[in-house]
Amino acid sequence: MRKVTNLMISGVSLATSGIIILVSDKIGIDLSKILVPTLIVVSGVFAIQFASINREVKVAYQYHIIQGIVFIIFGLIIGFGAKNLDVFLKYATYFIIFLGLFDIIYGFALVNSNYNWTWEKLLFKSFGGFLGIIGGVAILATSITNQHSGLMITGIMTTIMGIGTIDFATKLKTIST
Repeated sequence: MRKVTNLMISGVSLATSGIIILVSDKIGIDLSKILVPTLIVVSGVFAIQFASINREVKVAYQYHIIQGIVFIIFGLIIGFGAKNLDVFLKYATYFIIFLGLFDIIYGFALVNSNYNWTWEKLLFKSFGGFLGIIGGVAILATSITNQHSGLMITGIMTTIMGIGTIDFATKLKTIST
């Protein structure tokens, strides 16, 4: 599992979408409404391509296929279904919490597989997962009273998820199967 370029591109696309969310007032909401869903769909496509190239670890293959599908679905939902900021923030909350839980489950699945996976890497994935859950709850809690704050947390969380994906890809380069 050393062919990580597609996973890195997936992470860069996700981080870029988070940055666009953070600067959406400066670049314009209309442009953001196009760029964010497009980049999230691109992230999903590259996650699926990464999985297709790296089939040797069944659990990782399944995770990245599901992750890619979830990114594509989320991108399409926010691209076509999020008619206002309130709806976008609700979808983002579900998305981020789901991915947080998914990361935790994935880490444990790899520990229980035959793959060369360490407890240190499990802690890394689990920390990212718990951060996602906390971030999703923070989006939900702040969006009720201040949608702009909820949007900023969404941007920060999406950027962190992208950076986490890039970091995870660099860690995968060094793992021997």
